[in-house]
Amino acid sequence: PKENINPVLSNIYLFNRKIAVGERVDGKIIFNEALTAVKKLKLPFNQNAISLELSSFNYLQQDNRIYQYQLDGLSDEWFDFETGTMKANFTNLDSKTYHFYIRHSVDNESWSEQSLLLTLVIDPPFWRSNWAILIYIIISISCIYLWQAWLKLRRKTRNQLILVNEQAIQAKELDELKTRFFTNVSHEFRTPISLILTPSEQLLQKETD
Repeated sequence: PKENINPVLSNIYLFNRKIAVGERVDGKIIFNEALTAVKKLKLPFNQNAISLELSSFNYLQQDNRIYQYQLDGLSDEWFDFETGTMKANFTNLDSKTYHFYIRHSVDNESWSEQSLLLTLVIDPPFWRSNWAILIYIIISISCIYLWQAWLKLRRKTRNQLILVNEQAIQAKELDELKTRFFTNVSHEFRTPISLILTPSEQLLQKETD
């Protein structure tokens, strides 16, 4: 039945410039088949201003129908097409996946079921891609590992310095202990000798006198 025929995608514009089948944008082919067969469209992050233009083959009832669109992922609201056209414009789209739905009504009160016309994917820039995130994670883990290794080496070096200092203190204390020991021993030897020598010297002096 004619009332079940939905509009189809007829033109795609990037930054208000119509894109042809097989045309390259920034070195990448946007689509390489008729738009009526395109169900999914992938765009680079810097091509995020897009206009979708539809055509209806239901000429007999075209003036009686009201069409609305919704870009799921951007908004859950339904919007009317531009006056006199079936064109929807979107600018500054974030890097994510969107679903472009349409619906129609005759009385603007009861609406048909939504129909998915196109899945639109805006790829993230490299620095926000999955590979980049993986690299960031690897770099972060490496930095944490290197930081911990440096802290471990620092603690080890500090402990070695403390140990060397303690050993130096112990060596100094040992030298002082040895000095005191020999001083005491020498003193102990000198005391009895002086006790013997003093009377002997006195006797010798008396004999001499």
